Amino acid sequence: MHVALLTWSDPFADGPVSGLARAAGEIAFGLQGNGVHVSVFSAERTNDAWQHVGPRVEVRGLARHLATGSRKFWRDRAAVGHHVAPRAFAEAVGERHATHPFDVIEATNWYAPAAALKLRGVPLVIRHSTPAIDAINATQALRDRLDLRYASRLERLTAARAIAHISNSRSHRERIARQYRLRRSDIHEVIGLSLDYAFIARGKQAAYPPLDATPELLFVGRAEDRKGFSPLIRALAAMFERRTRAGSETPRLHLVGPAVEDALSVIARYEIDPAILAHVHFHGAIGDDQLEALYQQCHLVVAPSRYESYGLVYREAAAFGRPLVASSVDPSARSFVLETGAGVLARTGHHCDLAESIEALLSRPKRMLWHRQRGLTHAASLSRAVLGARTLEIYQRAMAASRPLAARQRMNYAASLPSEGPLAGYLMVGEADTAFPVSKADIGRRSARSRPPS
Repeated sequence: MHVALLTWSDPFADGPVSGLARAAGEIAFGLQGNGVHVSVFSAERTNDAWQHVGPRVEVRGLARHLATGSRKFWRDRAAVGHHVAPRAFAEAVGERHATHPFDVIEATNWYAPAAALKLRGVPLVIRHSTPAIDAINATQALRDRLDLRYASRLERLTAARAIAHISNSRSHRERIARQYRLRRSDIHEVIGLSLDYAFIARGKQAAYPPLDATPELLFVGRAEDRKGFSPLIRALAAMFERRTRAGSETPRLHLVGPAVEDALSVIARYEIDPAILAHVHFHGAIGDDQLEALYQQCHLVVAPSRYESYGLVYREAAAFGRPLVASSVDPSARSFVLETGAGVLARTGHHCDLAESIEALLSRPKRMLWHRQRGLTHAASLSRAVLGARTLEIYQRAMAASRPLAARQRMNYAASLPSEGPLAGYLMVGEADTAFPVSKADIGRRSARSRPPS
C-alpha cells in the first residue's frame, strides 16, 4: 500500500518540531512497521526533492509549488490565503500520483491542507487535531477572527469529502462530529498516538530531581488562552506572594514556546508584580534534545489547557515520569489522569485552583513519586506498532467504502457526439473502449432521480 501523508511542519527537521509534525512522524514510522510505503508532503520543508528517512518513508517539501510570485502574494491575504497551500499540496500529490499511484491520502484537519485534492478513486482520511477556530478570542482584531472562521469553514468542507475520520480520544471524536457536522454513518474511529521508542527509553532512565531542591515546573505550548497560559502566570504570581510571606522559595517556571512579551502582556493585564519574572525562564522554540533535558530537570509538568485533542505533552510528561498538573476543564486531561494516575487535576481553570493543585502536590513527595511510577507504566503502552496497525485497518475500510463511489465516478460525460445527424443530442458514456451513446435528456432525468433529498 502507498499512502500520501500531508502535514504542515516538517516531522524530520533537525530543529524545533511542532506537536502536529511529531504526530505525523510517528504515524509514518508506525505505518512503515506494518509494511506501508509512506510519502510525506510538508509545506514548511524547503527541500522539495524526495529524501528517504526510512526504508518505506520518504519526504519532500513544497518550495517549488509555493515559490511563485502570485502565491507568495496571496498567501498572506485573509481568507483567500488559505487556498494557496492546499493548491500546492494538490499539485505535488498529483505529480507523485502520476508516477507512483496512491491508495490512500491522509491529512490533518487543521487549516485543511487537503482542501484542493481531487484524485478520483483515492480515499481521503482526515486525522483530527484541534480545529483552527479554537485559537479565536475576543481580544483579536476583527480581521483575525474572520480569518479563523473562514479557515474553520474550509476545514468543515474538506471533512465532508473524507471517506474516513480518525480522532485521538473519545471526547475529541464527539466534539469533531459536532464541529464539522459529520454523518453518523461516517467511518470515525478513535486511535491514540504513540511516542518514539528512544524517547520512552531515555525517559525511563532519567533520574528524578532531588526532592529537597528548589521546585522546577515546566510548561510546553503556545501562549494562548486555550493552553491556559494566563492562569499559569497568575498561579505563579499567587504562589510567589504566598511563599514570599512564608519565607520559602518560589518554584522556577520553565516556558517552552512563549516569549517574554507574552508574559509581560499577562502581567500588565492583571497588574501582577513584575518581580515574578525572576522566577521564569524563557526557552522559546527548542529542539528535541533541549526539551528532553528540561523534562529531566523539572519536578512537575504544568499543562492547564482548556482543550486538547489528545494531549501529547501529557504523554511526554508520563514518559519521563514527571507528574502532570492539568485542568479538569479539558476532557482529554480528565480521561488521561483518571485512566493512568499520572498526575492531578485542578478543579477549575481558575488560577487559584491551579496554584492550589501545584502546591498540594509539591508538599507530598511520596505522592509525586507514585504519580511518576504510574506515568512510566503508561508510557510503555504508547506503541508505534499499535498506532500503525490500527491506522492501516482504517485505510482498508476507507478503500473498501470508496470502491462503489469510484464505480459511479467512471461515468464520463466529456465526449460529445456530433451536433448534427442521428446522434445529435447524445453523449458517449463509459470508458473509452466500451463507451455507448446516451441521450442528454435521459442523463438529466437519471441525475435528478439519484440526487439526495435536500
